[in-house]
Amino acid sequence: MRLKYLIRDFKWVITPAAYILLMIIISLIFIMKNSNHDLIADKQDIIDGVSFGSKIEIDKINKPSEAENEILNQLINIELLFDSQQSSLEDIDNIKRIYGANQNGEVVLMAYFSNGVKNCKKLKYFSLGQNGKHYASTENNSISSSLTWNSKSNKYVYYNFYKPQGLDVKNNCLYLITAN
Repeated sequence: MRLKYLIRDFKWVITPAAYILLMIIISLIFIMKNSNHDLIADKQDIIDGVSFGSKIEIDKINKPSEAENEILNQLINIELLFDSQQSSLEDIDNIKRIYGANQNGEVVLMAYFSNGVKNCKKLKYFSLGQNGKHYASTENNSISSSLTWNSKSNKYVYYNFYKPQGLDVKNNCLYLITAN
């Protein structure tokens, strides 16, 4: 009986406090539900029939051009043997698929490499289509940008950057998949 009178007398304090408590509880539930979106689902990554752990013949490797090799060595801090060949990915014109193999010939890195503004935009949309925009962490500065996705087994990175070649500046892009 006394509780009824207590609520009636102090309802001007209890109502806002109950409302704030309800908002806090709803916010905590929302944060807990949406906080675990930093990982994307694991999937079998295959580029032109080759997946991680596959063996490639080191004797038959087509080395990338000097400019491509320089870009790859800048972005990747591991000493790898790179195999580069023309590929056909959707309707992107000038695209190459690149495998990075260790000394045993085991594939530990896969990538698509292209250049030109139009082709880089298509490769960016391809990477967003594969992994989703919601899960990407973005890093952007004036001459380069990157999108990064993480899964339990792999890391996916899209690099878009400008590289000077003489008096020209060339737009290059790379969609990179590495094993964690």
